[in-house]
Amino acid sequence: KTLAAVFAEKAAANPGHPALFHEGRQISYGEVLERATEAAKSLLAFGVKPSDRVGVLMGNEPRWVEMALAASMLGATFVPLNTWYKENELGWTMAHCGLSLIVSAGQFLKTDYRKLFTSLVPELAGAKGGRIASARFPDLRTLVFDGGDPPAGALGYDEFLRQGRGVTGEMLAAAMAQANPD
Repeated sequence: KTLAAVFAEKAAANPGHPALFHEGRQISYGEVLERATEAAKSLLAFGVKPSDRVGVLMGNEPRWVEMALAASMLGATFVPLNTWYKENELGWTMAHCGLSLIVSAGQFLKTDYRKLFTSLVPELAGAKGGRIASARFPDLRTLVFDGGDPPAGALGYDEFLRQGRGVTGEMLAAAMAQANPD
């Protein structure tokens, strides 16, 4: 079973049971699953398919968990990126991981990731609708920022989610049926 399938079973059995505790809040299994499903629809809308790699660059927070589950739903590989990376380290990792989509915090601790990615992916400035074509990172198609205004060519997280609203439950179910836990 995929991580998402195991989590969905737990959510079905105890939807109101707390799954995450963050900044004094309790977030239930049902809420996490609902948010992860919404994110999975958005990943699907941006062309993520089994074996694609989805990177997440943010601190330990609910969105990180939601994206891990969303990637699992589609059979994509979830790639957690180290928040301590400097530009060269992040660039090397991105080049060697073959990431197709990245969700990043706008800023975390002392690092402004919007500036960092603008430097790493100069083609971002010419991207339309979050669709990137980068010579250095040929697999990278989409860059999404959670928090703050995204740089030109990237998407904010709310816009990313809006794009997924056109994906039906049937479309998501068909994509999930293709997910292999391996």
